[in-house]
Amino acid sequence: QTQTQAPFPFEEEVVPVEAFERVFQRLFFLLGDARGFDIKEYDDNQDEFMSWSEFFRVYRERAITVRLSVCERIFYTMEDPDSSICANLVSIFVLVVIAISSFSFVLSTMSTFQVQDSPEQAPQPAPVLTHIDTVCLVIFVVEY
Repeated sequence: QTQTQAPFPFEEEVVPVEAFERVFQRLFFLLGDARGFDIKEYDDNQDEFMSWSEFFRVYRERAITVRLSVCERIFYTMEDPDSSICANLVSIFVLVVIAISSFSFVLSTMSTFQVQDSPEQAPQPAPVLTHIDTVCLVIFVVEY
């Protein structure tokens, strides 16, 4: 006899009511929610465990939102491209700058894109490639 699993195993995951209540009391305290939190209102089946659907009910009914400071918004924008459209655009921009910097570096090694003032001096990259590299470097420093 084989044992079958539920099609969505996360539906079976539960958390003890005491732990759930403690975490949400702290959360509502930190969010400045004066209503408090009574777990009995949300433990639908009174089984002393909170399921995913019961958690989602708390989330939906209490309209939990987190307000981020400017520093936190900047951090998430620079670190997590999935956090917002702006973060995604910043990530794409940095990726394009990396590609430009790489191409500039490769081109600067080719004799066609090098300048040699005198035969005694080593060839130097064309000034435009040096400027591109400098701009890319500044962007990398700011992004870091």
